Amino acid sequence: MKLYLLLISSILILLAETTKGEFICANKFNLYSPCHTTIYDSIPQDNKYRNTRQSTLLINEFMALNSKTCTDNKDNYSDWIEIYNPNNSEINLKGWSISDKSSRPKLHIFKNDIRIAPKGFLLLWANKDIDSKQSKNINIKLSGNGESIYLYKPDGNISDKITFGPQIADISYGRVPDGGNAWVYFDKPTPNGKNHSEGINHILPNPTANIRGGYYKEAINIELSCKEPNTEIRFTTNGSNPNQESALYSNPIIIDKTTTLRFRSFKDKYIPSLCASSTYIFDTKPSIATICITAEKDDLWGKAGIYDNPKSDIKVASYFEFFD
Repeated sequence: MKLYLLLISSILILLAETTKGEFICANKFNLYSPCHTTIYDSIPQDNKYRNTRQSTLLINEFMALNSKTCTDNKDNYSDWIEIYNPNNSEINLKGWSISDKSSRPKLHIFKNDIRIAPKGFLLLWANKDIDSKQSKNINIKLSGNGESIYLYKPDGNISDKITFGPQIADISYGRVPDGGNAWVYFDKPTPNGKNHSEGINHILPNPTANIRGGYYKEAINIELSCKEPNTEIRFTTNGSNPNQESALYSNPIIIDKTTTLRFRSFKDKYIPSLCASSTYIFDTKPSIATICITAEKDDLWGKAGIYDNPKSDIKVASYFEFFD
C-alpha cells in the first residue's frame, strides 16, 4: 500500500491506495444520547434527615475530554472526576473504590488517607498513573464516547453512579446545586469548587452544508443550515475553529479555491455545537482515495499538541473526511 501525506494550512490530507470500502468516522457522535444518574443512599434535602447517611459521597462533576481546561500533577490534560461530601462531618476515602466497569468494582482502591471536609470537594485525575505517588491519580480513564462511573463504599455497596453519553471537549457535566439531582453542562467548569452557575441543559446540533467536501473544478455556492431554529452559524475559511467572533453566515459562501470551511452553531443558553468541517479541493482528482483530518494548529503542535507530545495520552478534537 502507498501512502501520501499532504499538509494544507491546518489540514492533514492522507492519500492511500486502497480498495473501495466503507469508512466510519469516530469523531461524529450523536450528542443527544441521554444521560442517566442513580444516587444510592443519598441525603434527602429535608434537614431532619441530614444525619442519617453520613457515609455517602457523590460524583459531583466530571470532564471526559479535557484538552485545555486544567492539568494534573505532571502537567498533562487528564480527564477528571470531582467527588463531593454532602455531609456535616469529614469522610476518609481510604478503603473506598472507584471504577468505570460494573464488573470490576475494585478497579481502583484508595489505599491512603484522603480526607474530604464537610461540604468539601476532592478532584481525582482519571489518568491511570498509578505508579505516581499522587494518591489523587486513579486507575481509570474516561471515554468521550460515553460510559459509566461507579463510586463504592468500603463495604462494597454503591454510593453513587453516573451513566453519560458522548461529551464535548472542555465542557464538564455536573450537578446543580452541588450534590443535587439535576445534571447540566458547564461551559465554565469548576473542578474542585462549587458549581455556581445554573449550567446549560442543551447542546446545539451540528450545522450542515448543502454541498459536501471533495474535489471540484468550478466555483460552488455553499449554503449552511441548522435544525435548531433561531441559531447563529459562525464560520472560518483558514482552518481555525469558529467562535462567537468569527464571521456570521447570512448568504451563500462562494468557494473557488482549495478551502477548509469550518462552521458551528451558536445560541443563547445552549452549548455551541461541535465544529463541522468541509474540505473543498480544487485540483485534479487522484486515482487513489483521499483522507482529510482537520484540527486546530495548537492541538497539533505546542504544549498541548499531539506531535510535540508523542508519548502522551493527549486527546484533541478533529474532523475526519474520506473522499473515494
